[in-house]
Amino acid sequence: MKRLIRPVILLGLVVIVSGCGIARQVKSHTAHELLMQLQVGMDREAVLSLLGNPYTREAYGDEEFLIYETNHWANDERRRFTPILIKDGKVAGWGQKYYTDPSEQKNRTGTAVKPR
Repeated sequence: MKRLIRPVILLGLVVIVSGCGIARQVKSHTAHELLMQLQVGMDREAVLSLLGNPYTREAYGDEEFLIYETNHWANDERRRFTPILIKDGKVAGWGQKYYTDPSEQKNRTGTAVKPR
């Protein structure tokens, strides 16, 4: 009987851990699909209504990034998350280019900004 308890517990832990990963992948896949409905000019509340609460958010002056997990299994943070730029309460763009490209930041703000 004792020989059976350890493998059953181990199997249970494997099922629980893999189940959590699968659930997160499904959630991030759903967010990725919903990004296809995103439009420039959409207001912040519409984004939250469509995609739900972001994984995290960052604010820099009058710019806000709503950051959504769109590929849970990616081994690179840039591929795992999709930032959405909100400026003046509206979607100005989304994707890593808006988040990290200094030339894009200069186009938006009029001054060069050091990449984050």
